[in-house]
Amino acid sequence: MWRGNTADGLGTRQVGPWDCQGLTEVQCCDFIQADVPDQDVNGKYIDCWFSESFYKDPFTKRLSKIYFDKATGKIDYAKPEDLENYRIQEEKFFTQLSNAISKVLGMTDCPIGLLWGIYRGTRHALREHPGFQGDPETIRELLLTDDDDMINVSGNVQLLAILQKIQAELSNSASSLGLTPEQNKVVVVTDEHDNVVDMARIVGSN
Repeated sequence: MWRGNTADGLGTRQVGPWDCQGLTEVQCCDFIQADVPDQDVNGKYIDCWFSESFYKDPFTKRLSKIYFDKATGKIDYAKPEDLENYRIQEEKFFTQLSNAISKVLGMTDCPIGLLWGIYRGTRHALREHPGFQGDPETIRELLLTDDDDMINVSGNVQLLAILQKIQAELSNSASSLGLTPEQNKVVVVTDEHDNVVDMARIVGSN
């Protein structure tokens, strides 16, 4: 039940579930938020969190990315080449998003569409950083409460602070993606039916 604010004319009602099959994480969140556009009785908008699946190494306590292969119906663990490709793609995305933020920081007439793009990109880029999840949400609330097509970013102290904070974190995240194949070798123990029964990461080159 969504306890909608009656001042918006929608009030308390049943919402969801939502079918996000075939959608990306960002598209799914956009879909959910568009279906519930009004604030609740506490003045909050509905929000959407998404996260990826990771395997926690029982020895090193590190997390490794896992994913479901629809073609085979099996769960696969990221291989070194997968991690390298992932790192390259993420670095490229971080750079593009950081450049987009730099572009709007000094703008007095920023098209609201640019900021919506930054909001969506930020939700993806900071998906593994719970401490930053509130920042994209603040951006979203600022955009939803602004009726203009243009926003004075340079004159909005709160928006400037959030964008600069996110930009700094993007730089930190990009620098932490440099994983070598030796740091991502995994020993997989299977039974006679090739079912995975245990696994452990090998750290280092020995």
